[in-house]
This record gives sequence, C-alpha cells and structure tokens, in this order.
Amino acid sequence: MDPSFQGMMAPTPQKTAGSPRSRLIKLVISCVVALILLCIGIFIFSALTAGPREDSARLTYRLESLSKLVADAQNSISDDTLSKANTEVGSVLLSDIATLTPLLPKKATDTLGKRLLKEEAITSVQSELTAAKQRSQFDQTYRTTLSEKINDTLALAESIKTATAKKSVQTALSALISHLETNKTALAQH
Repeated sequence: MDPSFQGMMAPTPQKTAGSPRSRLIKLVISCVVALILLCIGIFIFSALTAGPREDSARLTYRLESLSKLVADAQNSISDDTLSKANTEVGSVLLSDIATLTPLLPKKATDTLGKRLLKEEAITSVQSELTAAKQRSQFDQTYRTTLSEKINDTLALAESIKTATAKKSVQTALSALISHLETNKTALAQH
C-alpha cells in the first residue's frame, strides 16, 4: 500500500475520452444505429402513405363500376321515379368522376390495380339483377343494390377525405359525399 493514502485504498484512475480506436468504434456503432432507425422510419412512412393511395385507387374503380351499373340498369327500370333518380345518379357520378380523376393518384397498373379492378367489378351484381329481372323484381332489387353501393362509396370517400391533407381533394370529396347523400335520400324516398 502506498503510505500517502494512510490506510485508504488508492482511487481508481478515471477514464479519459478514450483512445482514438474506441471513439471510432462508438462512431461506427452510432452511424449503424442511425441508419437502421432511418430505414425503419422510411418503411413506416411508406406503409402509412400506401393505404390512402390504395383507397384512392379503390375509389376511382368503385366510382367507375357504380357509373357502369347505373348506365346498364337504366333500360331495365320500369318505375318512372326510380328511372329519374337513376338518371340523376348517373349524371352526378359522371361529373364527380371528371372532377376527382385528375386529383386522385393514377389508377394502379400493377397487381394492386388488377386486384382492385377484380374486387370492384359488378359482375356478381349484374347476374343478381338479371335474375331479379326474370322474377319481375328488378326495380326493388336494383334500388337495394344501388343503395348498398352508394353507402359503400360514401364510407370510402369519407375515410379518404379525413386521411388527405390536400384541400382540393377534400373539396372534391365533400362535393361527392354531398351528391351521394342526396342520391341516397332520393332513393330511400322512392
């Protein structure tokens, strides 16, 4: 023992800033951690922005299939008030599609686009309406089907409106929602 400490233990030496090699290792580890965090952040951001883009493409496909459904059914409707309401729905849809198409992201052309096109297709609805026409129940079946499709489109448009930050898209979606609400009410009254 060292006599200068008089029975006490000698203090342990404190580490200095470290050798250049240990500082380099710490710097490399910090850079790797920062790079990993950046990659995770980019992944999360892309996952969050993919949803609204898919929903926007889905809305485009849904509006087009709804417009096709309305146009195809026009000649089969026998009730005059339903026919008038259907004509109004068709003209408003065409106007809203023309307004929204340039504002929404382009339709997907990859596997997502093919999947959305298949999901939004109205082939099962058309076969159901054909069967209803053969049973002389076309008008009632069509009114119910159109109301369901309008409700689905309304829900999707409202979710996109709340998710988007673009004022032009919000304004166009507000108009679409208003038109769909009006058409929904008109269908319920007839």
